[in-house]
Amino acid sequence: MTLPTLVLRNLTFHWFGNLAVLLGVMVSSAVLTGALLVGDSLRGSLRAKAERQLAGIESVALLPRPIRMEIANELPGNPAPALILPATLESVGTNATTTKYLGRITVLGVDSRFP
Repeated sequence: MTLPTLVLRNLTFHWFGNLAVLLGVMVSSAVLTGALLVGDSLRGSLRAKAERQLAGIESVALLPRPIRMEIANELPGNPAPALILPATLESVGTNATTTKYLGRITVLGVDSRFP
């Protein structure tokens, strides 16, 4: 018996198992291809949303302490200063039961140069 004959007999005798493996490979290939396409689409839409939210901001310097305006005015590109603070918002109603909280917000202190 030659090798091609052995392979052909194996394929015909175990056709049901081979068909199941073939279908499994086809389904998994389709799922992976779809996941890659959806992932690329999601990445593109998230990038577009982030660029819209940046509103033309090209670079940011987050410093541990504020710097003087004289130093900031000497930087190239006319930077817009901003003070960024974490905060919690509280809305007090007419009685204590209607008080509402909104936590983990960011307060921006900016001047007219900010876009």
